[in-house]
Amino acid sequence: MGSAALEILGLGLCVAGWVGMILACSLPMWRVSAYLDGNIVTAQNTWQGLWMNCVVQSTGQMQCKVYDSVLALPPEMQAGRALTVVVGLLGLVALLVTVAGAQCTTCVPAGPAKARVAWAGGALYALCGLLALVPLGWFAHTVISDFHNPRVPVSQKHEMGAALYIGWAAAALLLAGGGVICCGACPGRADLGFPVRYSAPRRPAPSGDYDKKNYVKGTAARPPYLPAAAARIRDLVGGFPALANAPGVRKVGPQTIKKRPNSIGNGWGPGVGGGPVH
Repeated sequence: MGSAALEILGLGLCVAGWVGMILACSLPMWRVSAYLDGNIVTAQNTWQGLWMNCVVQSTGQMQCKVYDSVLALPPEMQAGRALTVVVGLLGLVALLVTVAGAQCTTCVPAGPAKARVAWAGGALYALCGLLALVPLGWFAHTVISDFHNPRVPVSQKHEMGAALYIGWAAAALLLAGGGVICCGACPGRADLGFPVRYSAPRRPAPSGDYDKKNYVKGTAARPPYLPAAAARIRDLVGGFPALANAPGVRKVGPQTIKKRPNSIGNGWGPGVGGGPVH
């Protein structure tokens, strides 16, 4: 049960990190304007992302424009685009693989192969976290280098935006979740996290009160259905006085039953059928 809980916990962390990485990829706030020294004009703020740049006015109006040329972009933006798309697609594959190998699913039969599938899903999530760190670190290094470069004009200096921090948190979740899944899917795990037990239904007796196992051979106990059967035989035999006094018929009080072996073991049971009793 512990390994199954680890897998569920790790999968939750990985899914949260995957969604956070997609959010960071789509936000245009990877690099924002910096206000230094004489740059006190705050009427507008410039945001730069992987796919577009935006200008936000002090009045709240925002205008965004998608980059016209991909080849004209800086290397860090081109690498960031490619790697974030790879992380998004690889995260989807890792989700399917992890769910297939989890103990709470039956997509793969229980055994060592199922544990290896779950372990592969955790490794893919950890790889997503590592790939996500590459564009984030590269972009942050470029922003910090330009900020401290004296040859860059003050008006062109930028700071790290909120998308970078969201991306770092998402990468941390991916790495942590992938490690937890790998720990829960170790090769020596027991695939008994969610046991399924079946119990055979009890077969009721015809009367609904007793079962055959309640009677022991050799006892004088008589099932409750014998009086009704004897009454039926009495009615059948009562119309034939000669048959009622036959050697093979025994009278028990007002009831008449035919002597024959039965499964109870007392040597007496009801006659069968409505014909003559021999």
